[in-house]
Amino acid sequence: MRCDVSSEEDVAASVAAAVDTYGGLDLAHNNAGIVGAGYAVAEMPTEIWRRGIDIMLTGVFLGMKHQI
Repeated sequence: MRCDVSSEEDVAASVAAAVDTYGGLDLAHNNAGIVGAGYAVAEMPTEIWRRGIDIMLTGVFLGMKHQI
């Protein structure tokens, strides 16, 4: 199933699909990440930074929120 981990709706739907298919969750592994597209920190556009934070931090939070 395709899931944008920075989208609460996508995360909620993927967790619901797993629960519906398998009857519950026994464990979860929240792991997603992207690279900074080769930018040096001083040259990185803020939008690229924010997208990384959304995926690598907010995605873990949303996963745990809906899995719990």
